[in-house]
Amino acid sequence: MTEDRKIRLGAFVRGPGHHVAAWRHPDVPANPGLSFQHYADAARTAERGLFDMVFLADSLSARNGEQPIETFERTGHVVHFEPLTLLSALSTVTQRIGLVATASTTYWEPFHLARLFASVDHLSGGRTGWNVVTSADAPAAANFSRDQHPVHADRYDRAEEFVAVAQKLWDSWDDDAFVADKASGIAIDRHGIHALDHVGRHFRVKGPLNVARPPQGHPVIVQAGSSDAGQHLAARTAEVVFTAHPTIESARGFYSELKGRLGSFGRYANSLKIMPGVFPVVAPTRAEAEDKFDAIQRLVDPVVGVALVSGLLGGVDLSGYPLDGPLPELGSSDAVKSRLKVVSELAASRNLTIRQLYLAVAGARGHFQIVGTPKDVADMMEEWFTGGAADGFNVMPPILPTGLTDFVDLVIPELQRRGLFRTAYEGSTLRENLGLARPVRGAAEQQREESIMSDTTIDSTTFRQWLADGEELAVLDIRDSAAVGYASPLFATNLPADQVEAEIDRFIPRKAVRTVLADDGSCVAEQLVERLSGHGRSQLFALAGGIPEWTKGGVDGLPTFDTPGVDFSLAIRDEKGTPVITVDELEALKGQGADVVILDSRTVAEFDKDHVPGAISVPGAELVLRFADLVPSPETQVVVSCAGLPRAIIGAQTLIDAGVPNKVAYLHDGTKAWREAGLELETGRTAAYGPASEDAKRFAGEHIAKLAEGDGFPRIDAATAAAWARDDKRTTYLLDVRTPEEFAEAHIPGSTTSEGGQLLGVAYRTIAVRGARIVLIDDLLGVRAATTAHWLQRRGFEIAILLHDFQSASLVEAA
Repeated sequence: MTEDRKIRLGAFVRGPGHHVAAWRHPDVPANPGLSFQHYADAARTAERGLFDMVFLADSLSARNGEQPIETFERTGHVVHFEPLTLLSALSTVTQRIGLVATASTTYWEPFHLARLFASVDHLSGGRTGWNVVTSADAPAAANFSRDQHPVHADRYDRAEEFVAVAQKLWDSWDDDAFVADKASGIAIDRHGIHALDHVGRHFRVKGPLNVARPPQGHPVIVQAGSSDAGQHLAARTAEVVFTAHPTIESARGFYSELKGRLGSFGRYANSLKIMPGVFPVVAPTRAEAEDKFDAIQRLVDPVVGVALVSGLLGGVDLSGYPLDGPLPELGSSDAVKSRLKVVSELAASRNLTIRQLYLAVAGARGHFQIVGTPKDVADMMEEWFTGGAADGFNVMPPILPTGLTDFVDLVIPELQRRGLFRTAYEGSTLRENLGLARPVRGAAEQQREESIMSDTTIDSTTFRQWLADGEELAVLDIRDSAAVGYASPLFATNLPADQVEAEIDRFIPRKAVRTVLADDGSCVAEQLVERLSGHGRSQLFALAGGIPEWTKGGVDGLPTFDTPGVDFSLAIRDEKGTPVITVDELEALKGQGADVVILDSRTVAEFDKDHVPGAISVPGAELVLRFADLVPSPETQVVVSCAGLPRAIIGAQTLIDAGVPNKVAYLHDGTKAWREAGLELETGRTAAYGPASEDAKRFAGEHIAKLAEGDGFPRIDAATAAAWARDDKRTTYLLDVRTPEEFAEAHIPGSTTSEGGQLLGVAYRTIAVRGARIVLIDDLLGVRAATTAHWLQRRGFEIAILLHDFQSASLVEAA
């Protein structure tokens, strides 16, 4: 039910390399920024390494304002190719790798860029991406007939409208608009033309575009801003985000915050790939890697180093301060706010002098820097990737070409060996290789309109898409339990509205899960969403119109909240041919004095309410464990009962598959059929299982092995389970399948009781999040966990088992 995630990689190609002194290194050719062969070799190397993309940054000025000539003359990467022109050329010497270039929304017009990127997407066969920037370099204004550079807020406001207009222009033609019907003389289907007539605050664009819709629908939208305005723009428009973080803690916080914003725009987590930059210096041994790094650090010119820090800090003048003294107090700046924050916090946290700071950022410029072996680099990437900090990485080679070649030859094989990186391209377009959907024409505009209309309500169309997208999703049917019938959304958990606020944390332990509330059309769901959104649940949505709107239009086969369990048990019955006995047949056997035992597989509370006379309460997963104590002879006929079908069928088939020697059948329709036949049901706890004897445990151990033959669930310890439960990007349920009495006596902190494995027929009454990870907790014998896991895996759940000695081990240590 979950995506087979692989690390995404971009090769951030910068002429000489990313170290500020790279141009002085003997392995770097002279003036590489103007050598097409140099860029072509780098792109082919990255493609050999199966990178998702080559990324080209850009600047719209050569000299940084009042930059002293002494600094300017010592700067090695001043002139370079215009990136879109270079992308076009690179498309002719590569076949599969994506080609991403930076272009500014401040100094271009939407029609220009939409036309250029559409053209390159056609030339490359659908491999382009646009890194949307607002231009932080103030000197650019003077190159575009402007007196001053726009302020930060205005740049981002313009950028949001700019991207919207570009997307409309790409959508101004249907994919099949150009029919070229020579016989009829019709070249263009008039119905496939869509003029924009856009009038906004910044742009007036009529359209349509004079380039056909791109092969990818839209080029992939990339964005690199990490400020609040940048994150807002990214959450609304971006599909890939490049970001700078010197520590996993800051990266993890950014990852969680940005992914959490997506729900406000009707997006799901997998629609955005977050790729922090990483500056790797890699060699076969750590000593060699450190020697490489030291060699290039020695080439840093103090004049250039100070200028680098000054630029990263928004142009602060450091010329009058001693190199071995601290940074001066910094004022406000309208430059790259996210990078200023990273660099200033780096200096403060390590108490760095100006010299130490410029050496610390000379290569990575605020990104994560690692110097070590292929294993060291792969360890770091794996930790960030699996630890909720990254979907991939933008690799910043210290020098080119050898820095990129080292990474491809040394690190890529190690990532592949760990199963973290592809061994072949999955598709032919950049979208396909990134696992991003091709935009439906007009969908981006519709999404913008819907997000303006309501950030907390979704319609049935969006809901159906969410049900099918494979991401984690919780659906709560908040009507009264008595009202729930054959009209609830698929896999919904029934949680009445008056219980939602008190119980939602138990059903949906991770607050960032997309959660849809469906009511009876009374708008109670919208009110609940509004109240709960203030309690840290950022992805709560009401289903517009509730259940009535969902069912409008004659949707067939809409199940009750536990119909997945019913359907599953019926499928098992049909597959296995599970024996059945009717009420009349059971009554006849009892009347004849036959040797029959009736085992009721529901919870004890349900059993107490009513049950077939003479039945014994044995909740589902207890059946194998308690069997030898409750069934006196191999000749005894066993009948498994519940209120209807699911738990009786699964219970009976469990015993049969476990190889018990007895004749076993399920009672058709259980207590329901008994009542409908006019027969009286018993109430109260007339008979229930007791502690399992040693003989029963031996019997269970032998027979559970047969049931579980071929099952291979991972075994974890309590510490791992606790770490999973804390994972802020994946939901984990810790479910204790022992008896409530055992649970009350001792249990793993954070776990909840699921009596007798009552997950087999009615999983979605407990597991509200689709795609969640399930940890089943049991004693060291593990019979109940093995029973429950055996069937849940066939329902598509991801299962792990935790067996614990509750008699002797410290639960505090276990947690």
